[in-house]
Amino acid sequence: MIGIFNGGGVEGLDNLVINEVPQGAVDSVNNTFQLSNYAVDYNRVMLFRNGLLLEENLTGDYICTGSAVVFNNGAIPQTGDNLKIIYQK
Repeated sequence: MIGIFNGGGVEGLDNLVINEVPQGAVDSVNNTFQLSNYAVDYNRVMLFRNGLLLEENLTGDYICTGSAVVFNNGAIPQTGDNLKIIYQK
C-alpha cells in the first residue's frame, strides 16, 4: 500500500520518490547505481529499465541496499538503457 486516505488527503505519499534516475554510468560495465535517498523498504522498490519492471532479489536482476542499487551479472544496464526507480524514502 502506498498511502492511506484520511478524508483530507493521502498519507505517506510525501515520502514516495517517483521516476528518479539512479546515478551512475550506464556503460555496459558499471553495476552499481546510487539513489538520492535511503530506500526504507527494499520490498517496495520498483526499478524499470527501458520501461520494463525488473525483478529484485539475489537471483533476479538487482538488489537494493540502503541508497545503492547493485545489478547482478547478466543484468548490467547496457549503454543507452533508460533506468527509473520508484521507492519510499
